[in-house]
Amino acid sequence: MVYFAGLIILLICCRVKESKKHYKPLILLLTGILVWGIFSFRASTVGTDTRSYLIYFRMLEDTPISIQLFTGNTNDIFSKSSGWVILFKLIGDLFGYTDSIYLLFSGLLVVPVFFIIIGNFSQDYRVSLLLFYLIFFLPSMNGTRTFMALGLVFLSGILILWQKQKILPFLILIPAFFIHKIALVGVIIDFLFLIRWNKKRVKIAIIASIAATLLIPKLIEYFVTIFPEYRYSLIEEVPVAGKNIVYQVAYITLFVYAYRVSKQNRFRKKEGQRFNGLLMILLIEIVIGIVGWKTWYLQRINYFFQIYILILAPAVFHNKIKYRNIYKIIVYSVFAAGFFYTILANKSEIMPYRTWLFN
Repeated sequence: MVYFAGLIILLICCRVKESKKHYKPLILLLTGILVWGIFSFRASTVGTDTRSYLIYFRMLEDTPISIQLFTGNTNDIFSKSSGWVILFKLIGDLFGYTDSIYLLFSGLLVVPVFFIIIGNFSQDYRVSLLLFYLIFFLPSMNGTRTFMALGLVFLSGILILWQKQKILPFLILIPAFFIHKIALVGVIIDFLFLIRWNKKRVKIAIIASIAATLLIPKLIEYFVTIFPEYRYSLIEEVPVAGKNIVYQVAYITLFVYAYRVSKQNRFRKKEGQRFNGLLMILLIEIVIGIVGWKTWYLQRINYFFQIYILILAPAVFHNKIKYRNIYKIIVYSVFAAGFFYTILANKSEIMPYRTWLFN
């Protein structure tokens, strides 16, 4: 199968020793092309949402860019995603309104952003590549618009953490929001990264998260009784709810590992604040993951917190503490199991893999 073959190739590339850093650009390029190829050369039958997006894309050919384009039914992608509409209207006018054009450019707007961030900011790009493929790659072929926005939100947060920029990150969130309104969560993430997280604040946040985990379900029940139109988004179960809660085993394991690292290691001031900031994002992920493990909308929001594992995990794994290998085995095993389950159970209609190249 294509997905398993991609994983094997990725694992072979990731076997290159960390000391051989001159191979890093080549490996990132080759694995990036591999992932982009699987994403972009798939047929319209691969992925639950693929056919819908292709229909919307074709509709753009006869739809003028005007104010009327962004009004109408709130369930219509034209009224919810003006950024997506303008972008793909421009692509269609320049290159044609075919399935292949949409899929090729979708891949270019999703995959490279993550690989560029990994290449520039990950402490061990090999760990980040593997986790991206296991956790995020398969969902990206369905929630394409979500992952376009996710890449920009990811970049926005990273710029605050590493370069202490305060204006550009929030400007990046603007196109992300117009691609998918769920990107508004990026504002919360960026403000969290602006906080100087010391050990005392981390402990307070942990206590608050435990309280939130207990209280939020009751608040959601009360909220949907007042606003029943949100019942589907906040209450209805998703088909892969079981996988979502199992994933929390890996995230909690990584959090425990990271918290032990933060207590036992003396970071430089900037490194410590950066590490604790990522730790807080993971903590919020765990709260949302436990509270909303059955609901599709909360799980989609959680992608925006989960994505930072691509930066946190390599930083954590780099530290040698007691039971380090056990922590790593648990994390990798859970995510690998989820990856295999998604394929073998054909969740989100990603099987059988077909390509438009030979149609």
